[in-house]
Amino acid sequence: MPSTKHDDELLSINDAAALSGHSVATYRWYRANGIGPKSWKCGRYVRYWRADVLAWMAAQEASTARGGV
Repeated sequence: MPSTKHDDELLSINDAAALSGHSVATYRWYRANGIGPKSWKCGRYVRYWRADVLAWMAAQEASTARGGV
């Protein structure tokens, strides 16, 4: 069976915030403004794939390393 994203760990907003060192309020602001890591609703909860949070963090590091905002 081929590997899919579903093999990845699913994170709550609290888990994603803890992983990146941001607050839950910041993650809510990111989501409301269409920025931050990819997220989706699962019932009444917001979920993040761990790989998406890590990729977003790497992109943030890369953009600031080359003089971005």
